[in-house]
Amino acid sequence: MLAEHGHKGFVVPCEGPVNLIIPTQSSWHFYCITPTGHVETMRNGLLLEQRKSVMLKSELVSDATASDDTNQFVLESLGLEHDGPVQYMLMRSEYADQIVVCALVGGEIIGNDLNLTPVGTGAYEALCLLPGDEVAMYALSDNDETMAQQIPNTIAEHKTGARLCFIGSNLVERQAQIFKAFALGDAKRIAA
Repeated sequence: MLAEHGHKGFVVPCEGPVNLIIPTQSSWHFYCITPTGHVETMRNGLLLEQRKSVMLKSELVSDATASDDTNQFVLESLGLEHDGPVQYMLMRSEYADQIVVCALVGGEIIGNDLNLTPVGTGAYEALCLLPGDEVAMYALSDNDETMAQQIPNTIAEHKTGARLCFIGSNLVERQAQIFKAFALGDAKRIAA
């Protein structure tokens, strides 16, 4: 990660927090991940920034689907024939011992109206059929860098039992970035 930004740094071995020192031209930047999960940025001994580090891991939910009628509607809209359940983009995400379920839903929010694609409709219904809290809706940022922070930060704000619905209009095209934001690096690339 440091090399990507042109930095050369080194890790200071310690018990508990992880520390990283990065030399700059005129000073040293010191990054510390505290036991509480905060990232502290210091320069020349002064605290510059403290923020929560989001350590997220996710997996695809394979045991959730929409109703038979909705699955049939989705398949017909795609011109496909299939017997059995239809898999949608639902993830079980864990952060700080809290587990939430998220759905990626194709569509867009216009004013107070929710316009979902047929596949988005199936994904939303599959999420709604799972047990949990009221579904919270979030429009996914069109900016990849913003989205990379939006997803884990949004998940980190919720407790076990939360159901989150992320709505976007270009999910297939951004699949790699979305998988990375959800920490789904080993997941197969499957999207409709």
